[in-house]
Amino acid sequence: MDQKFNLKQIEEKILKFWSENSIYKKVVQKNSKGPRFKYIDGPPYTTGAIHLGTAWNKVLKDTALRYKRFQGYNVRDQPGYDMHGLPIEVKVEEDLKLKNKRDIEEKIGVENFIELCRKFALDNLDLMNKQFSRLGVWMDWGDPYMTIKNSYIEGAWWALKQAHEKNYLYLGPKSITWCARCATALAKHELEYETIKDNSIFVKFQLEDSPDTYLIIWTTTPWTLPANLGVAVNPDFQYAKLKILSENELWIVAKDLAPALLGAIGKKFEIVETFSGAQLAGTKYVHPFLEEVPIHKKIKSEYQNAHSVLAVGEDVYENFVTLTAGSGLVHTAPGAGPEDFEVGKHFGLPGLTLIDENGVFTSDGGKYKGFVARKDDKKIVEELKKRNLVVHEAAVSHEYAHCWRCKNGVVYRVTDQWYLAVSKLKQKMIEENKKIKWTPDWAGEKWFHSWIENLQDWCVSRQRYWGIPLPIWKCAKCDNLKVIGSRNELPANLKDLHRPWIDQITFKCEKCGATMRRIEDVLDVWLDSGAATWASLPFPESGKEILDKWFPADFILEGKDQIRGWFNSLMSLSMVSHGIPSYKSVYMHGFVADEQGMKMSKSLGNIVSPDEVIEKYGSEAFRFYCLRANPGEDLRFNWKDVEESYRALNILWNIAVFAKYMELEKFNPETYKLDKKKLKPEDKWILSRVNTLNEKVTHAFESYNFHEVPKLLHEFIVEDVSRWYVKLIRNRTWVSVKGEDKLIAFKVLYDVLKKYLALAAPIVPLLAEEIYQSLIHPLDKRFPDSIHLFEWPKPQTEFVDLSTEENMQVARKIVETTLNIREESKVKLRWPLKALAVKGEKVQTAIEQFSDVIKEQANVKSAKFGAAKGVEKDFEYGKVYLDTEITQDIMEEALAREVMRAVQVLRKKHGFKVEEKIVLTLSSEDEFSREALNKFRKEITEKVGAVKLEVSIQKSKAKHEGDLDFEGKLIQIAFDRR
Repeated sequence: MDQKFNLKQIEEKILKFWSENSIYKKVVQKNSKGPRFKYIDGPPYTTGAIHLGTAWNKVLKDTALRYKRFQGYNVRDQPGYDMHGLPIEVKVEEDLKLKNKRDIEEKIGVENFIELCRKFALDNLDLMNKQFSRLGVWMDWGDPYMTIKNSYIEGAWWALKQAHEKNYLYLGPKSITWCARCATALAKHELEYETIKDNSIFVKFQLEDSPDTYLIIWTTTPWTLPANLGVAVNPDFQYAKLKILSENELWIVAKDLAPALLGAIGKKFEIVETFSGAQLAGTKYVHPFLEEVPIHKKIKSEYQNAHSVLAVGEDVYENFVTLTAGSGLVHTAPGAGPEDFEVGKHFGLPGLTLIDENGVFTSDGGKYKGFVARKDDKKIVEELKKRNLVVHEAAVSHEYAHCWRCKNGVVYRVTDQWYLAVSKLKQKMIEENKKIKWTPDWAGEKWFHSWIENLQDWCVSRQRYWGIPLPIWKCAKCDNLKVIGSRNELPANLKDLHRPWIDQITFKCEKCGATMRRIEDVLDVWLDSGAATWASLPFPESGKEILDKWFPADFILEGKDQIRGWFNSLMSLSMVSHGIPSYKSVYMHGFVADEQGMKMSKSLGNIVSPDEVIEKYGSEAFRFYCLRANPGEDLRFNWKDVEESYRALNILWNIAVFAKYMELEKFNPETYKLDKKKLKPEDKWILSRVNTLNEKVTHAFESYNFHEVPKLLHEFIVEDVSRWYVKLIRNRTWVSVKGEDKLIAFKVLYDVLKKYLALAAPIVPLLAEEIYQSLIHPLDKRFPDSIHLFEWPKPQTEFVDLSTEENMQVARKIVETTLNIREESKVKLRWPLKALAVKGEKVQTAIEQFSDVIKEQANVKSAKFGAAKGVEKDFEYGKVYLDTEITQDIMEEALAREVMRAVQVLRKKHGFKVEEKIVLTLSSEDEFSREALNKFRKEITEKVGAVKLEVSIQKSKAKHEGDLDFEGKLIQIAFDRR
């Protein structure tokens, strides 16, 4: 093993070793007849290089699957990729510099666009495969499931046909969120909310039978006012007719809001009359755009409740009218919002839509034809101001929905779309969710439960190109519908089921004989991934047997944004098609943020790529770091913490290098059997600790508390092994030391490392492999070719002794407190002291069991239980008393120890190996120093690896020299290789 730790080099070496020796395939083969572990990979979009969040996600998954493989499970580890939809289309449009959907058909052509989307997705899939592999992630990279494959498309079609046959699929007009830039409908889970500033306006609506009286409404979306059809009030609220003193007008607002509203406007008023909302209901008003938008005259003549006050109580629509903001009178445009649409439907009002798919006002918009929704809000406000209808205008910050891919603000339109009636299954889904194991539990019990409670029917149709085609054909003559669930139902064999080729397929209508053509929509891309648990098998192509074998999934893992995304689409689509959820347990992680908790973005300049981390510290350091984040919580990326993880792995490496010294003894720990009777107390302690670690790590993996594992591993290797056990056995393992005690120490350290590497292998698979190949595998060629071919270690309960662990904890605290006293008293640790005593409830057994450990590590001649004279210091188990008197004997031994340390430092400086011997001369004109050196001659020669030691007055010449100043006394050091 190279003494220098180069993690990146180690990783690249082991990745090559795995590839050349087909280690992954050997593990798969070993477990092929084991119990099945049914995992399904949440597919990332193939839109480009992975980011830290994607890397963290895959590392978490890899850790979980590696643990299951160690247990002998036949793990389904097929990676998946989401390759359709707006995420891909928008990227390709950007590359082609297309401005809108129309450009696709007019400038590029649908077929060319589809091929470009396919190439873009496949190219990025190859890139992402390589990046995930570089992180040490093991999945079946040669056979990922791809949502663009015909067999996968069939899986989605099958689900839609099942929904149709069970009456969960329907076509209906609704006011839905719409992206004008992408020219398509969007479902609730495709919206991202951002806080934006908009101009809000209070507008006067004149009463029909009272020209000096006005309803005051409030809106943050002026573009919707031309589509207004009603003004909603709560029938139970009190409203007031206000006389505006500065004007000859009467305004109607909610009584409780009048003071604040009129105060903000700066108008003085008197209350003329009060009445309930119910009394106000039915009052007619003059539409502010009656002349400018002529369609309103037609609507007014055809719909009784048009342009009137609507009594919207909680029985009609909950919280539609509130007193939290505005005027208590709500502008209602059924064509420009789902809530408004439902209210309008209750009162028999049409869903008036004045904008087209690009958000542009149509001819129905009258004077405003050509205006752009949201963009031309100011123009509409100016129109109202000219007619003195705007009573107040103010900027307001509020959350507004944006398209999840192009990031533009959405608008609302009433269109016919295809829906899955998942709201019918809401109660059943709530009950099924209770059976699912969520980590953390609140992700399911609160977050997902809340999502299901508010579940709306799922709009699954999209007016785009690159997606799974909607498998519905419609008769041009009689409107008969045909839903297909398999390509076997097609009258022709298509090589590619995408548009535009699928659009060429026609059927003869079974009812009237006319031609049936496919409805040109594609499916919501979330439906693609929602079918993953069966479409990836693939089912129905491979038959029901494979479905029974691998469905539903035992385990899924994704980020917290998937509450409304993949967790939802998996559950919803599975419930409508299979009648059960498609997963049994879920692990939810958070987002990766910067150190301040800010989202990483190009605009903030705080993005860190996985490649940067790997280049600086290696992928294993990132794994060891990121896996510590608590489930459901964000990971605040911090370079210092990554560096700390790197240092911890460096410590593991150094311990392995130290253990390699057993080769100098020609010692093979695999052939040496431990005799428990010959173990020292510290040996018993570390063997107990590593088996306790075994229990804790296993429990953490079993309970999906992955974050506990690296913390446990870090604490053990750094605190227990490096800073304690290796320290305790160093004197037993010197090259010059002979005897069985030395071999026992090496054997114990070896056994501890062997078990530790297996426990750490799911977390740091590359480093664990390298140490295994360097330290363990060479000792017995019967060992597996890889550490990952071992079985998961079982705790050796015969070594577990919790009282020993507790006693050592007390002993360590005694030593720690003693060192604090030394520091405060300015007495160096290398200087021995006569005695320490300890008093406290739990200390007696600790001192009895670990007296030698305490004496050696505290550097005292005796350690006893009870009170004594000396410097006192309280600690958590009692009180320590330390005799700090410096006698001549102590000074002599202190000098000898300082010399030993100085020689060791010089040996290291000049590159001496541990096993190399030296000829040493120590010179001093001080008689005390010479006497002390002669007194401890034997200890010095053994410690520094000297075959000869000369103590003299005169300085000796040698190749390697140095000086030591001990309390004003000069000791000159000179040595040569033997």
